[in-house]
Amino acid sequence: MKYVLVIALAAGLMVTGQTSAKDVENHIVVSSRPPVNVWVHRLNGELSDNLRFPVSLGSDRRSTGFVSVRFECGQDGKPTNLTLVHPADRRLDAQAMRAVRALRTLHPLPDGVEPGRQMQANLIFADSRDDLQRQTRLLQRAEAQRLAASPEERNVLALNLESRSPG
Repeated sequence: MKYVLVIALAAGLMVTGQTSAKDVENHIVVSSRPPVNVWVHRLNGELSDNLRFPVSLGSDRRSTGFVSVRFECGQDGKPTNLTLVHPADRRLDAQAMRAVRALRTLHPLPDGVEPGRQMQANLIFADSRDDLQRQTRLLQRAEAQRLAASPEERNVLALNLESRSPG
């Protein structure tokens, strides 16, 4: 059985309601932006729909791994400035980049997220449950190292989803 997993670590954002109100210098500001969990769920569904496990995996063990794609939200809501921050192999890298590039829009952004905010999609491609567990551990270690590397890394928003490919 072949698996594709998109993992996210929604770091640093907590929103509790559908709308929020803030008292800004005695003026109440109401926002209709979606809560982070609703926004992440929507993007995860779209990423899952966009992601295709490469057909020619066979027994090629090099065709499993995880890919991390960093991007920003452009003013028009489209993902921009896509960069591979953790490549696996060219087929997996291409599928990960295609899935992120194909996101229709990141708008409306949730409270606390503005255009230009860096985001990261971590996608695991595995061909068995054991490989999935191994790749998940590798990704967790890589994410811990990334977050420890610099305080700015904690401002990168990553997405949260699990999806199995047909197979």
